[in-house]
Amino acid sequence: RHLQLISEGSVATRSARDKHEHMTSLIAWTGADSRGLASLHLAADSRVSWTAGPNTPWDRAQKVFAAHTGPLLVGYVGDVIFPSLTIQRALALTDSCVDSQVTGTAHSRMEDHLRRAFNAAPSHMRRDFALVSASREGEGLNCRFRIWRTRVNRNGWATDELHIPNRSGEIIVMGTGEQGVRSTLDDWNRSSQGGTSRAVYSAFVQAIGSGADRFTAAPAQLASVYRSGPGALLGTFHEDRPFVAGMEWVHEGNGKPSMEWRI
Repeated sequence: RHLQLISEGSVATRSARDKHEHMTSLIAWTGADSRGLASLHLAADSRVSWTAGPNTPWDRAQKVFAAHTGPLLVGYVGDVIFPSLTIQRALALTDSCVDSQVTGTAHSRMEDHLRRAFNAAPSHMRRDFALVSASREGEGLNCRFRIWRTRVNRNGWATDELHIPNRSGEIIVMGTGEQGVRSTLDDWNRSSQGGTSRAVYSAFVQAIGSGADRFTAAPAQLASVYRSGPGALLGTFHEDRPFVAGMEWVHEGNGKPSMEWRI
């Protein structure tokens, strides 16, 4: 029996993968202020599960990534192995060879690196996955935010650019946890905090911590891009413990890494 790791992520038979090809919880959304759009954000859960053998999940898998010098973010759902082994390297190569302000060029170059690596993999190991990539053209109040969804299988790649609302709110929700995330987000949007970036993030954290989707679990991981500067991973908290990209920040005393944090 052939087993594999997928991004709910889980080790499963091919038939199970085909049934649940986008297992995980992933969301992209905008943040706006009185001057217009100010940011794009990606968040995901951190769970990988094994359905063969002892069903013991691992809740420390990285699913969102940020370029170090360019304004580019990437998150994935679907197969775990290929994205987790290649996305960070593709971002590093993109950082080194394109103008960080030319968003379309950076995104297409990053995707080209990934496509070439995918095509070099043995055909029987080319598993389905999807990417959400977010970026920015220019800087300051006149910058333009952009976001793409790319669906990948052994037959090819399909990329479409997504519409970005001119307000704070979700752009896309993906994965087996989608229904729970949308339901919780509806509740938050009916509250006094509705229509804010904070409401989207709070709803997502609540949803992935609820246990409604067995393939989804805290901690949340978060990456953001603003009107200026490169993309960045942000720190999050789960059960009063700090995490970055799904990994617990181990420290002595009260020190934390020099990055933004969200509670």
